[in-house]
Amino acid sequence: MVRLYDDVLRHDPTAVEVSTALAVLAAGGGVGRSQLAQDVVLSPEARAIGVDAAFHMLLKRYPSSTELALWVNRLPGSGATAGIFGTTMVEDVAATPEYFGRAGDLAARFVSQLFADVLDRAPTSAELSSDASLIRAIAGGDSAARLALAGAVVSSAEFRTDEITSFFANYLHPTCLGVLQRECATTLRTPTNAELSAALAALAGGSTEEDVIAGVLSTDEYYQKHGSTQTGLIEGVYQDLLGRTPSSAELSSALNRYTNDFVGHTAFAQAMVTSPEYQDLVVSLDYQQLLLRAPFASETDAGQGVLAGNAPSLRTPDEALVENIAATSEYLGDTGGSDVDLVARTIDALLNRAGTPSEEAAYLSLPLPHDAAWQASVAASIVESSKYRSNFIDGIYEKFLTFAVCAADTGSGQSGSGGLVTLGATIVVAVVLGALVVGFGVPAIIRRRR
Repeated sequence: MVRLYDDVLRHDPTAVEVSTALAVLAAGGGVGRSQLAQDVVLSPEARAIGVDAAFHMLLKRYPSSTELALWVNRLPGSGATAGIFGTTMVEDVAATPEYFGRAGDLAARFVSQLFADVLDRAPTSAELSSDASLIRAIAGGDSAARLALAGAVVSSAEFRTDEITSFFANYLHPTCLGVLQRECATTLRTPTNAELSAALAALAGGSTEEDVIAGVLSTDEYYQKHGSTQTGLIEGVYQDLLGRTPSSAELSSALNRYTNDFVGHTAFAQAMVTSPEYQDLVVSLDYQQLLLRAPFASETDAGQGVLAGNAPSLRTPDEALVENIAATSEYLGDTGGSDVDLVARTIDALLNRAGTPSEEAAYLSLPLPHDAAWQASVAASIVESSKYRSNFIDGIYEKFLTFAVCAADTGSGQSGSGGLVTLGATIVVAVVLGALVVGFGVPAIIRRRR
């Protein structure tokens, strides 16, 4: 159940969701598991994630609230008998004037862009030849031709193969379900006292969260867990950080650019954690965690600037971004509009637990007018605390260095996979979309696991 929520919705289930899920599972056997999987995968929250991913993949932005509501309602929900396929959404978005405009309103660039976004490759000469009539129509401004070409690509055997491959890669990764549910807690890789102290000292001394992550990814232990090969390490870092495998070009570039030693591993890890793609995922997570929505394009750009260190701050860039979001009037409104509600929500969001009466009283009594600066100060006090930073470091080690497999499977008849639920239906609409969904979840697991 926990693994299902983490993989599909990028967060652990709430107490209410756990209670609801247990009631569904009470049906027993595959019936209960199948129903729960459909309830989660076809939930409004999961559909919203799929819409976000499709817009981000194709239009390089997130949908407006109107667009999000439109597509979430058009996609089928649990128990629904009607609704469009997720692939239809991809075709429709790809056929829009906005997507065509991103290609400069040029038919040839539109085709190249479509193949790159959906199949992660350029079209072959044979494909260009077979689609010549559609391409001519597209050049003439025919929107129906754009839709027809997008439909042909999305319905191709190659796309379907990538889609199915992504399902297995994203939902059946070879880690034990018991580990992720903390049923095999002793097998989790947590930092030693020395490792925790060193990481806390590094953060206190000016290092960033990304520095800590890169340090773990460049350890001999991580290298050995990925087969002690440079290719294994590169593929592992892409999957763990971005939720996807590297393209052939990316793999080749990394192999040629970085040496297969500690220095090269460190340089590669640093490049990955400071990449715009990873920063985009971190910004998205923070907005979803605090404002319960995806960031607008302007907010993504601003957030990436903060993470790049462009905004002077005494905090780490990640902490500064959290404070900036928590200081907004939107955040205050989302928490309920009162100071008491804001404090309670901020403690829960950042520490994943309820605050104690003494903690809440201390934040409420901070000697500042209860304005945006006070809101930022509440968040700053939490993210600079040893508890928040320790949780973050613990999550880094659990996520990146836990490779245990349960010695015995209990009842699933499968080993290694931990008897993960087979999803009978899904709205993940492409290998790239599946990768994005998982990619968003990586920081979520790190920061919210405890």
